[in-house]
Amino acid sequence: MRLYMDGSQSSYRSYLLRLWCSGDGKTYRVMLEDVASHECHHFASIEDLSAFLGGKQQLERRIGGSEDQSTAGINE
Repeated sequence: MRLYMDGSQSSYRSYLLRLWCSGDGKTYRVMLEDVASHECHHFASIEDLSAFLGGKQQLERRIGGSEDQSTAGINE
């Protein structure tokens, strides 16, 4: 959740996604950077990225107690 100066909350997130092929040309590597915090996460596969994002969504639902309608149904 993101808190704003007026006390309101938002579950909106922005990420920069980088994909590249590893040296063998068969495997993709993934880096995801949170645009607001510049925190980076590295993944060995697109499947690992998907699992990470699915876990983030579930955590925010538990914390916020509600589902953001713009992401309803993702990874379900």
